[in-house]
Amino acid sequence: MRSAEYARLCGGGKDEVQHAVNKWYPRALDTFGKSESRFSDLAVAYGIRRWGNAELRRMYKDDIDAQIRGLGLEVPPEGRGRNIF
Repeated sequence: MRSAEYARLCGGGKDEVQHAVNKWYPRALDTFGKSESRFSDLAVAYGIRRWGNAELRRMYKDDIDAQIRGLGLEVPPEGRGRNIF
C-alpha cells in the first residue's frame, strides 16, 4: 500500500488490499470467541486471563482499525461476515 513499486510487483493495489481486509477482518474478530463466554469469565475470575473476550476484541479493534484507516482503507462493519458474537 505504501509502495507503488511493491504493489506493481505483487500485481495488486488498493482494491485488492481492501478485498483482503474485508475477507479477513471478520475472521480475525471471530478468533476472540463469544463475548459472553463462561470460560472467558472464569479465566478472568481465576486470574488466568486479565481480560475477557469482548475486552480483548475491543483492544484489537482499537489497534487494527487505526492501522487500516492509516493505510487509507475502510474498516468493514463489525457485524459483516461474523459467525461468533
